[in-house]
Amino acid sequence: MALSLVLMIAWNFQGRSPEEMLKALPANIDLALKKIDYTETREGVRCWRLMADSAERDVNSGVTHIQNVAMTFYDDQGGDIG
Repeated sequence: MALSLVLMIAWNFQGRSPEEMLKALPANIDLALKKIDYTETREGVRCWRLMADSAERDVNSGVTHIQNVAMTFYDDQGGDIG
């Protein structure tokens, strides 16, 4: 996940210096993601899927705020169990 974040930041801020990228981030946020769509799989079978509009981790409190979360859980064959 960390590698994905680094690649996403690098892609969105191409041509900017590291100092410029850091200035663009809010002071109290050390991690921010948008349009999250993550599926956990085990041995090729879906277990669950998390979708959210955004997530931000507050440095000071250590709390992560997630907006508009939707989760789907799957049975052993990968079928949706609602």
